[in-house]
Amino acid sequence: MKTENNRKHIKYRIKDISLLSLKIELKKELIDKEVSDKKTFQNHIFDVQCTNNTILNEGLIIIETNVNVFLDENKKIRLGNILTANIFEVQDLKEYYNKQEKRLILPEIFEATIIGLSISHTRAMFASRTAGTFLEHVYIPVLNPRDFLRIRDKKLKSKN
Repeated sequence: MKTENNRKHIKYRIKDISLLSLKIELKKELIDKEVSDKKTFQNHIFDVQCTNNTILNEGLIIIETNVNVFLDENKKIRLGNILTANIFEVQDLKEYYNKQEKRLILPEIFEATIIGLSISHTRAMFASRTAGTFLEHVYIPVLNPRDFLRIRDKKLKSKN
């Protein structure tokens, strides 16, 4: 089915959202910082990675979202980690497989949408699972899903 912009409308649904792992690590460095500053630390550093896996014959795209929360800019003192899997069932997914490049080539807006959904689901899970801990008011920031596509495209160009 084509839309008015001559783009194909992709039919998909969320099949599953899973928490794969959650780690919370209270570190002495955090306690020392809060004691010396006499306030709750709020300048956490985040490292967010999204990995796209596909089960083509089943029409599934799995976005694994891995988020690390650090105390320091050098990312040496990790306070927490969450890993989730968001599984999307995509109708006619095989149509987007490029045999020459041996990869899926999906419309950017669709890829950005499922990455954005995956990050949002991960944010919600992190917030709910860290309630009552020292990370309870630490929220994964709002991110532009297209930034993840730019990073991927840059890596693809450097391979060629």
